[in-house]
Amino acid sequence: MQDPNDRPLRLRDAFLSPRCLTMAALGFASGLPYAIANETSTAMLAEMKIDRSTVGLLGAIGTLYAFKFLWSPIVDARAVPGLGHLGRRRSWLFLTQLLLVVLLVGLAFAAPSGKGSPLTMFAIVLVAVAFISATQDIVVNAWTVDTFARRELGIGSAMSVGGYRVALLVGAAVAMQLAALVGWRGAFVALAAMMGVGLCATLLAREPSESMAEPVGFLASLGAPINELVVRLGTGLLVVAGMVLLFRLPDQLGNAMQKLLLLETLEYEKTQYGYVRNGIGLAATILGSLIGGAVVARFGIVRALVAGALLQAASNLGFAWLATAVVPLGGTPQPWLSQSILQLLAVTSFENLCAGFVSTAFVAWLMSLCNRRFAATQYAILSGAMAFTGGIATGLSGFLAEATSWTTFFTWTAIAGIPSLALAMLAGRVTVRSET
Repeated sequence: MQDPNDRPLRLRDAFLSPRCLTMAALGFASGLPYAIANETSTAMLAEMKIDRSTVGLLGAIGTLYAFKFLWSPIVDARAVPGLGHLGRRRSWLFLTQLLLVVLLVGLAFAAPSGKGSPLTMFAIVLVAVAFISATQDIVVNAWTVDTFARRELGIGSAMSVGGYRVALLVGAAVAMQLAALVGWRGAFVALAAMMGVGLCATLLAREPSESMAEPVGFLASLGAPINELVVRLGTGLLVVAGMVLLFRLPDQLGNAMQKLLLLETLEYEKTQYGYVRNGIGLAATILGSLIGGAVVARFGIVRALVAGALLQAASNLGFAWLATAVVPLGGTPQPWLSQSILQLLAVTSFENLCAGFVSTAFVAWLMSLCNRRFAATQYAILSGAMAFTGGIATGLSGFLAEATSWTTFFTWTAIAGIPSLALAMLAGRVTVRSET
């Protein structure tokens, strides 16, 4: 029987295949608890006038996601005891999603009722949500590597990014609307029910055949993924390190400062800004992800990376232009067809489109480097290193922005994409080597 991965790839069929629909559902299940831990809970505490220091400390819970590589070998080692009939990947998906449903319901009853309410139990449950959510992320990423052939990784990544982005919107804007209608307790219960999307996808999906390998001991699983990656990549590991450290640098430097430029300096009205970023911006990101997946499938990962390096630099130049083209608006609403709003729409839509494209191409490349036997650990290490360096770049971006004008700052963030372009051109050798 012919392997489905060897058949000619038809994009329409690929995007609508059961695997891709499962991937979108898993992306949603992955993004929803992240949004709750990092956005929804913070919004609730801010609404209740909880002191800023407490809100800041609880916001630091999100750093757990950067360290998920520490326990990812457990996920790679074997299936969950008692759930082995589901398979190695599905058993972990089912366990984490079920725990998240329980924890989100617990979050509803642990949520403070007002400013003077105790927060200890709420904080404990929130930490548990972040930990289990990060564990689910490990499995979802490994599932993608196991399920999709190399040329289809962009398609799988695009569907996951699309579901993830929708979940971020649900966990932020939709959760606020629910809270206004039924209170925060009811909102958290409703969000817990939405995790059923992931549970249904997990139970209906087929376990990837590559994930049915014999279980190994935990101690053996700790060193084997790293050793295998280092030996297989050889000197190409230097290119991989450079890509992880530098490829997303233009976005990492520029993204954190976009809101300050648009809201504080150019003084766009907050509601209009929100509609543009969360509505049109979300649609542009998903469209960019789908385009990125199609480009990876048609033209290969390396060409997609080269295009992505150019696009992320060009999108930052849009903000450099916007800083000179728009006179501060004073925070008052503008007509939707006014020049200033159309300029905002053009720049932010293009930036979100490029971000979706770049994320899909880069994630597909990182996944192409992973051995399917150790996909959970190897991808967690690569993505964790990128998140760590991204945090450093984001922290430095404010100092760089203060030292110069907005136009100069965003121009320099675009120039920071030159190493990205050079490394993308070298990435092909590493990708070929990873397949041997």
